[in-house]
Amino acid sequence: AIVSGRLIPVKGIDALLAAWDRMPFDLRQQWTLLFVGDGPLKDLIRSAGRRHAPGEIVQLDERQPAEVVPYYAASDLLIFSSLADNWGLVVNEAMVCGLPVMCSRLAGCADDMIQEGRNGWLFDPTRPGDFDRVLATALMHGRTPAMARCAQETALRFTPEIMAEGFRR
Repeated sequence: AIVSGRLIPVKGIDALLAAWDRMPFDLRQQWTLLFVGDGPLKDLIRSAGRRHAPGEIVQLDERQPAEVVPYYAASDLLIFSSLADNWGLVVNEAMVCGLPVMCSRLAGCADDMIQEGRNGWLFDPTRPGDFDRVLATALMHGRTPAMARCAQETALRFTPEIMAEGFRR
């Protein structure tokens, strides 16, 4: 599972790490939680990585958008646990790469981009029970060909040109 972007408190990283710790060990061992980005929470993530099995939680420094594509391609899920975001462009980026998205209901893109169970899942990162339930579901489900197609089809409805035309109208 990949988390891409600025590593700052409003991105819900503390809540994600706490939810990850509450997941059953057997389930967590099937996944790597990969953070790609920089920010003040980088040390928190690296510390969490040292407390877990090698490779379970990994933090890589920020990459240029084109350099993140191979990480999306190698992942099975984007987790976007933002506590407040006007949109959440990483959701578009991941979906273009065929990734299902576990998306915070507090992100501006949530209602427009996520089709529950078809291209991802919605959750409230401020409610630990909801976070845990949806994280477990997403980790047990992973990426399927049908979800990958739906994610890509969704992303194609939100190209810059289409978005600009919507604003123009």
